[in-house]
Amino acid sequence: MTSNSVHPGVVHTKFAQSGGALSGFFYNVFGFLMETPAQGARTSIYAASSPEMEGVTGKYLAACKIANPSAEARDEAVAKRLWEVSAKLVGIK
Repeated sequence: MTSNSVHPGVVHTKFAQSGGALSGFFYNVFGFLMETPAQGARTSIYAASSPEMEGVTGKYLAACKIANPSAEARDEAVAKRLWEVSAKLVGIK
C-alpha cells in the first residue's frame, strides 16, 4: 500500500465559489485561466495508476510530477502536532 499527496492545480469548480463574494468574483472573472475538473484530476489519476508510481510512497505530486511541498508541510513539529490533534479527535490514545 502506498500513500501520496497530490495538488490538483487551480481548478474551476463551484466548490470555491461558496467561499464568499471575493472568491466567487475571482472564480467568475478568472475562471477561464483555471484548469477544468478533468485537467485537475490528472495528477490524482497519475498517482493512482501510473506504472512509474508503483511502490512510490510518501511523496507530494503536482502537475503529474514529484514536487517539493511547502516548508510547513516538511516541518516535523507541525506533523507531530497534526498527528496528536487528529488522534485526539478520533479517540486514539
